[in-house]
Amino acid sequence: MNKMLKNAIAIFAAICAIVLIIFCIELYVLNREPDDGGGTGSSLSGDAGNGDEKGKDGANDTSETQPANGMARPGDDNDGQASQPPATPTSPPTGKQHTRLVSESEQLVFYVDEDIFDYTELNDGYLYEYTGGGEATLEISFAFIKYGPEELAEGFLDGFVGAGGTTVEGTGQIGLSSLRGVHATGEKDGENYEAWIYSFAEGDELGVSFTLHYKSVEQKNALYAMFDHMSLVPV
Repeated sequence: MNKMLKNAIAIFAAICAIVLIIFCIELYVLNREPDDGGGTGSSLSGDAGNGDEKGKDGANDTSETQPANGMARPGDDNDGQASQPPATPTSPPTGKQHTRLVSESEQLVFYVDEDIFDYTELNDGYLYEYTGGGEATLEISFAFIKYGPEELAEGFLDGFVGAGGTTVEGTGQIGLSSLRGVHATGEKDGENYEAWIYSFAEGDELGVSFTLHYKSVEQKNALYAMFDHMSLVPV
């Protein structure tokens, strides 16, 4: 009887030991699962961090691909940047104020550095010639916009760059002024040409064209400086 009791106790102890081992294993597994989940969360967070870094890198890449030295000034807020607020001048106007009558009720106001520009009155507008080195010009002319500024812009510069050489870039802010127009560009033999077509109102057949010709960044910046504080005011 004592022997049977001893055997029973031994079997019971063995069963308890097995149960205890199983319990410890289950407890260990349960404790590991949250850690594994936390590890997964950490990995996703790391991916998100990499995504942020890529986003930052993407922004840096965008800024690095922008033309330097003021070459990005015209039309930068085209359709792709329409949500951004328009750029505004950060300094007061310099140079002499020029006013040019462009309609029966409005005149164009802008500022010209007469130390580096000569100007001539034309039959249908005004010509400003850069005297700071090299040939560069800005011509401001009346424009007859029968079918809209977009259509007028097509081929507008072909007379300078050859048939089919005009590229219409879209609608954008003219320099840093409050005016917006259709922008066209062209190039021939290292000479750059740009045009801005401004319409007074939708459906209006009258407007103003601004035609620029330049070769260097310095010339371009000097020409665009005349746009920065340009506005239309009532006569």
